[in-house]
Amino acid sequence: MLTWTHLCRVYREVRTKRHDLSSWKSTTDVYGEDQKCRLMPSEAEVFEFAAGGQLGQTLRPAEIWLPGDTDAGEGYVIEVKKARVINGAMEPVSATLKANAAEAAVTLVVDKTVGFSPSDKCTIDDGSNDQRVMVKSVSGAVITLHADSALDYAFAVDDTTIEVDNFYKVQSVVVPHGVGPIVKLVVMETAVVEYD
Repeated sequence: MLTWTHLCRVYREVRTKRHDLSSWKSTTDVYGEDQKCRLMPSEAEVFEFAAGGQLGQTLRPAEIWLPGDTDAGEGYVIEVKKARVINGAMEPVSATLKANAAEAAVTLVVDKTVGFSPSDKCTIDDGSNDQRVMVKSVSGAVITLHADSALDYAFAVDDTTIEVDNFYKVQSVVVPHGVGPIVKLVVMETAVVEYD
């Protein structure tokens, strides 16, 4: 039996024609809620992090396995969220700010640090502004960011969440034999994270 290791969101690219016949593209969250998936190999095998805390570089394509009836194809973007299990339920590794964080800050006081680890890449979001950051250390209720992840904006208490996630662009889709009703996506990490 396949074990799901992560939660994910599936985004489809949508192209729309304007009245002047020009086109623009946006993305749509296909399901509007987290789906279960398996990331193979693990992040530790796929990413190499520099000592200075720079974001990791993809060493080779990764694979994301999803249930076989999942709507996912070439060009889709998959947001893979690190998961934790609390009281038997799988949930994303996330936290809410419990103290205001000023612009240029590198420390975040949060409600919960379970599942956060050094080198985790995260999205911090207050509904108006969002930013990609990398965790340097975790101690008690404090998450410290690498210096090059200092906040670009001020984030307010209770309105801001921080979630551990990575974004991948689907390169190809394969239906493997002999492992049950799943679909295998060959993916590469992408730095683009602004999705509807």
